[in-house]
Amino acid sequence: MGRLRDFSQVGALVGGVCGVACVGMMLVGCDSKWNDCAYDCYDCRYDGCYDPPVSPNPPSNTLDAKPVVADIEVDGVMQKAGGDGIGVFIEYSQSEELGFWTVSTACDTDTSGYVCQFRVYLKPKGTGGWLEYVSKMGASWTHESDYDGRMTTSVQTGTSVDRIVFSYSALQPVEFTVYLDNKPEARYTYWMDQGRVHYGAPTNPIQLCPVLYENGD
Repeated sequence: MGRLRDFSQVGALVGGVCGVACVGMMLVGCDSKWNDCAYDCYDCRYDGCYDPPVSPNPPSNTLDAKPVVADIEVDGVMQKAGGDGIGVFIEYSQSEELGFWTVSTACDTDTSGYVCQFRVYLKPKGTGGWLEYVSKMGASWTHESDYDGRMTTSVQTGTSVDRIVFSYSALQPVEFTVYLDNKPEARYTYWMDQGRVHYGAPTNPIQLCPVLYENGD
């Protein structure tokens, strides 16, 4: 659409959530077959995984051949504000057998006067079969799956926060590729791990592996 976006404002959408300490937490999930960070997620950067809460150079207008693997916290919830800024928020929750991936979108419509056209590809990377559509909030969401199990979903977001939910086997990783206004865009991708909000994915796509934490001694 030709509009300029101010990346310096990224992070404002999730104020008040960052910096939460995770004292006394114990890792109990995330199969090491799919994630090198399974034994020590906080230090996973030494195994080629992703740890910093802010990516220094999130890619824009490019796709990466080798996605970075990062952890996403089970039941981590981010605050979201419709119309105030641009964001694709990825959250994960689960039951005993199923994991639920929620993709929420927000736009800077109140300040820019534009709407945002998002397209997100979800590709299962574990052993859990296919992604299944569960529910949505936002009339313009569309979704379809292809032969290799990848799910394509898109939405036009204005002043609201739109949301769509898919299910997949519990604690199995999913790869996400984000487009904004028909261009690859990783700068506005948000997810949560160990009480911290990560924003600006280091690669596009990025592979997220659910991790279940419990209070421990």
